[in-house]
Amino acid sequence: MSNFYKNINWTIKIGSKERQKKYLLFFIYIMSICLAYIWVLSPTYSYSLLTYRPNTIKLCLSVVLILITLAFIPSDEDKPSTFLFYIYFSITYIPTATYYWLNDQPTPFIVYETVCVLLIAFVVKWNAKPIQMSTNRAKVLIQLIFFIYIISCIYLVLHNGGIHLNSIISDIYSVRSENNISGLSGYLLNWCAKSFMPLFFVYFFIKRKWVGVFLTSVLQAILFFSYGFKAFIVAVIMLIGVSALMMHPEKFKERWMIILSFGNVICTIFAKLFSLVFINLYSYRTLILPAQGQFEYYDFFTHHDFLYFSEGSIGKLFGIQYPYSESIGRIVNYYIYSGTKISNGNTGALSYGFADLGFGGMLLAALAIGIVFVIVDSTTKNLPKLITVGAMAYQMFILNDNNILICINTGGIFWTIIMLIIISSLYSSITQNQRVSIFPQESVSD
Repeated sequence: MSNFYKNINWTIKIGSKERQKKYLLFFIYIMSICLAYIWVLSPTYSYSLLTYRPNTIKLCLSVVLILITLAFIPSDEDKPSTFLFYIYFSITYIPTATYYWLNDQPTPFIVYETVCVLLIAFVVKWNAKPIQMSTNRAKVLIQLIFFIYIISCIYLVLHNGGIHLNSIISDIYSVRSENNISGLSGYLLNWCAKSFMPLFFVYFFIKRKWVGVFLTSVLQAILFFSYGFKAFIVAVIMLIGVSALMMHPEKFKERWMIILSFGNVICTIFAKLFSLVFINLYSYRTLILPAQGQFEYYDFFTHHDFLYFSEGSIGKLFGIQYPYSESIGRIVNYYIYSGTKISNGNTGALSYGFADLGFGGMLLAALAIGIVFVIVDSTTKNLPKLITVGAMAYQMFILNDNNILICINTGGIFWTIIMLIIISSLYSSITQNQRVSIFPQESVSD
């Protein structure tokens, strides 16, 4: 009996230390966001309403809400969704909850978002049956998709007039403003850069097929030099980082938080001494700007009619009329900045849910995100987590920049899941000692 209690006490102590480490790492991460915001971002971008207006009461509430969510975040490291949720949570909810008190933002929205994050965490705990297809069909499909990916990249570059290296270096925004993107080319560009490339990159990476890693990286770089979207290059850097971290999944969470925190500190110091280029790319555009956009959408739609899904395919399907004259991003910016800012301001999946249907829309978006996580788990039970997490990691950033339907369709989540099903089916056959070649001249022993 005494040994029994000793084991219980030992387990509790270990669990307590792990929780303390988790809380400490998130606290350091939050402090790094505050450092970047107070020292650089707010003074630099106060003209765009990134003011420093700390509210002590909201700070206390933010701490309570963060502690509640941390107590319920998924912990089953056998599921890829646990790591994906961790990425999504750290780049979406934590910056939003921090920006909330730093700039004295409305309380109802952060409470709504907390409920939604908890809902996602609850849904992720569901277990679904594995989804697979026959080996022969999977083999043909993965080769076909890889061929389509290469041909599509070549087509997209030729379609946009080739590589614009000099223009990219001198004025990247002029290249982006003249991009020839419409219809099929727009879909292909998003799928190639945000879905096909991440999956094939991590697949070749884990198989140590360095030619394939190099090829996918080069294709991504060519797309960048043709279209000028910085996110294409950031995706490669992020993929390398996530893939390296997932080589040791038991240390992923700890190292991920350290990297995020270290990134804010280094970017802040670099901004103070040299240039704003890195802090703009990471602390501002990746963390704070999306957080700001969520509260801006909340502000607008608490005073105007909801979209009722009229801007996308659901609205077209049911004949729901779109109530505004321009894209909602431009309308929101025009309202928030009194006509001085006419650019298109995107927002994340949860706040876009509020734009569609208020808090109910946020709950639906959260449910959809949770279901995506469950589907990912069910389709990759036999697949190394490095492939799954690496392939889906960039999609977590996309969820912070668009509504859930666009993320699934245009953003490439649908295609990423389809390819994960294909590759998982091939891996399943390999584990059953069936010699399967996924790509030419590749064997099971590779």
